[in-house]
Parts: sequence; structure tokens; C-alpha cells
Amino acid sequence: ALLSTFPHLEAPWAFRAQLFALLLESLDCSAGLQREGAWQHIAALWRSEVALASQWARSHPEYCETASRLAGRFEVHILQELAAVVAAAQSDGCLDPAPASLVTEALEALDRFKTA
Repeated sequence: ALLSTFPHLEAPWAFRAQLFALLLESLDCSAGLQREGAWQHIAALWRSEVALASQWARSHPEYCETASRLAGRFEVHILQELAAVVAAAQSDGCLDPAPASLVTEALEALDRFKTA
């Protein structure tokens, strides 16, 4: 509701990005998440947030460039959070290494930002 009311302000997007980061932190071994299902949950969460931001930016032209720019920043921020989880999983051994398909998908998202 906050995002739909104030899409042209940075705070709702930053708040949503922080929620994403907190959700990723909660999906660790101490939360009891099963090892084999962890990456599916993480990937689904990331994909749904990216889809929300992309759809929002496309379907609300009345907010012009400001909301689109903030949606793009949001996507970059959550991509950074995903990369941090992938790196931490490799270093602490709590999770198996990220599946190659998820890493490839994240790299493709990064390439889209490089060309945008």
C-alpha cells in the first residue's frame, strides 16, 4: 500500500528492499529452512520482487521517470542482496552453492542494467 501511494518517493522502495534483505537473512540454517529447498525459496522471492518492480514501472506511466528510476534502483539493490547471499553461502557452508541457473539469471539481470 505504501508503494502504491508514494511510488515517486524513494522511501517506500528502500523499505521494500530492506524487507527483502531481512527475508533473505531469515532464510538461513538457524531458521530451520531445509537445505535442499533454500535456493528455490530464495530464487522465487528474488524473481517475484523483480517482477513487481518491472511491472510497476511499466504499468504506471503517470509517474514518469522518477518511479521508473526508483524501481530500477530497487532491482539493483535486491540483486546486490542476492549476490551477498550467494557469496555467504559459499564461505560459511550453511547452504549448498547456488545453482548455476540462478547465478546465470542474476548475471543476465546485471547485464541488462549495464546496457540500460
